[in-house]
Amino acid sequence: MSDTLDQSYVHETSQTPGVAAVAAAANKNAPLAQSYSFVPVAAKTMGAVNKDGVDFLCELGRRITQYTDDHRESAFLFQRLSMLI
Repeated sequence: MSDTLDQSYVHETSQTPGVAAVAAAANKNAPLAQSYSFVPVAAKTMGAVNKDGVDFLCELGRRITQYTDDHRESAFLFQRLSMLI
């Protein structure tokens, strides 16, 4: 588990937002079977989400929108996730 405000990340996160989220995602990425597609989603409490995670969530929101025909679904998805964090 990484903390954005931890001493080991303060120098990097003060210069580049999301560094701790990227590091957490890299730590979660484990070898999985060939039949699975694994996308680590690392969201930090200060709001940073890793790029692959954002891409995945945007695609998920797009697919939910296609299914429900409600163009607010992506916004709802990100709101729900922010409440969980």
